[in-house]
Amino acid sequence: MAATGNLAAGQERRWLPAPVESAVFQDIDGALFGSPQRIKGTPEGGFLVDDWGEFRIRAFSASGQPLWTSGGAGEGPGEFSGVEPIPFPKVISYTPNPDATPGNRILRVTRIDPEARRAVRSVTAGPSRLFVLFEGHTERASRIVDTYAIADGAYAGSYLLPHRVVSIATLTDGRLATLEMEFVPTVRLWTLPSDVPRR
Repeated sequence: MAATGNLAAGQERRWLPAPVESAVFQDIDGALFGSPQRIKGTPEGGFLVDDWGEFRIRAFSASGQPLWTSGGAGEGPGEFSGVEPIPFPKVISYTPNPDATPGNRILRVTRIDPEARRAVRSVTAGPSRLFVLFEGHTERASRIVDTYAIADGAYAGSYLLPHRVVSIATLTDGRLATLEMEFVPTVRLWTLPSDVPRR
């Protein structure tokens, strides 16, 4: 299969074993997540979602239990007048900075064409890999997660998710968290199998 999107020209996508769903949290009535657009991992092993509808940030444990909610509409202390996304350019490259403090790196972003369709939907980093959710415009749109080694930026393979997602995050235990918005807000936690590409 010829590569598209985040891979270098002429590079073919290597499929990694399918992620294994380890937990799912659905917000059937809208009270759990509100109107989330992004998900982020926390240092404690849980995750955060941003609630655009109520301008709140909601924290959860790794088991999906609500921990706290912060913010609200307004312009006073602890209030937000909006939660705006930062658009991500079409192409990214990861470049270690030799002048940075050991262990720190720089993510260099390059926009090839200001009018280009967005290719990257979400980016997150684990201890050794960068995960990039490819937006795409096919039946696999928002389902392909390309991975790159943090040490040198080398492409490490791709995961194909069974559902379209709007945002991804890594948790401290190594799982990948995904946020879906197709029907009801849903957070799924995935165990990532061995990095041996499928044949």
